[in-house]
Amino acid sequence: MKILFFTDILRAGGKERRIVELLKSLSQQGISCEIIVMSEKIEYPLIYQLGIPIHLMTYKFRKDPSPLWRFYKVCRAFRPDIVHSWSPMCTFYALPTVKILGIKLVISQIVNSPGYVKPFSKTWFANNLIYPFTDKIVSNSYAGLKDYHPPISKSVCIHNGFDFLRTHNMGSVEEIRNKFEIDMPYVVGMVASMGASKDWESYFKAAGLVLDKRRDISFLAVGDGPNFHKLKESIPNRLKPFVRFLGKQNNVEEIMNICDIGVLSTYTEGISNAILEFMALGKPVIATDGGGTNEIIVDEQTGYLVKIKAPYFIAEKISYLLDNPNLCKKMGMAGKTRVENEFSLGKMNQEFINLYTNLLFSKKRKHGEE
Repeated sequence: MKILFFTDILRAGGKERRIVELLKSLSQQGISCEIIVMSEKIEYPLIYQLGIPIHLMTYKFRKDPSPLWRFYKVCRAFRPDIVHSWSPMCTFYALPTVKILGIKLVISQIVNSPGYVKPFSKTWFANNLIYPFTDKIVSNSYAGLKDYHPPISKSVCIHNGFDFLRTHNMGSVEEIRNKFEIDMPYVVGMVASMGASKDWESYFKAAGLVLDKRRDISFLAVGDGPNFHKLKESIPNRLKPFVRFLGKQNNVEEIMNICDIGVLSTYTEGISNAILEFMALGKPVIATDGGGTNEIIVDEQTGYLVKIKAPYFIAEKISYLLDNPNLCKKMGMAGKTRVENEFSLGKMNQEFINLYTNLLFSKKRKHGEE
């Protein structure tokens, strides 16, 4: 089996982590892989250690046609059985070649759940142009499949998987607390990009409501993005000693591990890696209901699901969990068990391998019938 991955970027992100972890698993099982990346910026050094060929295929301007020919040349040389595309742009560049050479095409571009895709919008037209030419359409949530409406016969949901090796060799809670000068008894954290899809305002309002009644909590904001400075400036002076902006961090699991509670307040979400990470570390999570989040969190068992833009409910649940430490611990352990059973990296990798194997089997069977 030979598989060619095709992605636009390999920055630090959830989709990119899945790509690298999946390539690692495939390589370990002796499956021949290569990858094309349409950006020179690669933030996962691990990919260089896998020993797989990496093709950089940058483009000079929007709608640059030159990658069409370069992609064709890579496919002619490698002769993949399957091309796995991870973005709409990559899929468009891949379509002519996979049809000319008879290569199976898998796409993994459904990674969120917007709630509604407007008919005849740009996204709607792009998807409906792509869907007929694909062999399998992978979403990381059932909510994403529901929102984007790919053909049922081609659709499959493969949830993100968490690698528990990432929890090994972490610094101690005391070391990380000292590093960031956190001396409050309790820590609550939210880890997310600071862009339009994340509802940081509700998180900070919830923090204010809790801190108006007690001053023994540090609220952490971990992440970066276009709204970073605006959000930081929005914190009232009375709360600034208790709300810490840590920016983008490489050791995010260590920071999550010092938290008593994880929060994710958002407007739209697919499968959140932050939620999985908090749960894998045994932390209860309070998150906005909707999208793929309710496929991870079991309400009142591994955490709490709250309505969109609900700072009062977030504050209520934070206070309740901190006032009930046994329940807090019980929910955290239930979340860890759920990730181990339902969202492990091994399970994710095996589901992708099964998908590839079944595609090739159906191709061989078809040729045998012909």
